[in-house]
Amino acid sequence: MLFGLLQKPQTNVQGEIRAFETIAYNGRKYTLKDAQKSGLSATLGELKNGEPIILAEGYATGATLHENAGKKAVVISFGKNGLLDTAKSLRERYPDSKIYIGADNDHAQQINAGLIDAKAVEKLCQTLMFCYHSSIKAIKAKIGMMYLLIKALMSSNVN
Repeated sequence: MLFGLLQKPQTNVQGEIRAFETIAYNGRKYTLKDAQKSGLSATLGELKNGEPIILAEGYATGATLHENAGKKAVVISFGKNGLLDTAKSLRERYPDSKIYIGADNDHAQQINAGLIDAKAVEKLCQTLMFCYHSSIKAIKAKIGMMYLLIKALMSSNVN
């Protein structure tokens, strides 16, 4: 028996399991070698056309948003270009839903892939975008942005 491992199923937009991501006790992530890599996600809550959807990059961010946004539906994207691939699928399947982005601001990296992906999704889906800082020093900014997202979702003028 293995201890200290977390396995997360990764599904396509139809809900079919296509891969697993394993996170070890030390934080390292592993995926199945020959499994599908693009367009995979995990969903927390129930998706309904016309209801708001939070699209998050990474499981920890997605689970936190789900818990703090009144159990609103959250779709968690995985992998390179995961936000964009998942957003395209969601937009096709849920055309009347507003999509809110909880993206990583990878400001410490030479190429800020999280922010680049989020901006591409914003243009594609005409969404409201909220960025989350990935550094521990920016935790107050992360909490502040999460509060704004929750407030926007709970306001009466938002689907």
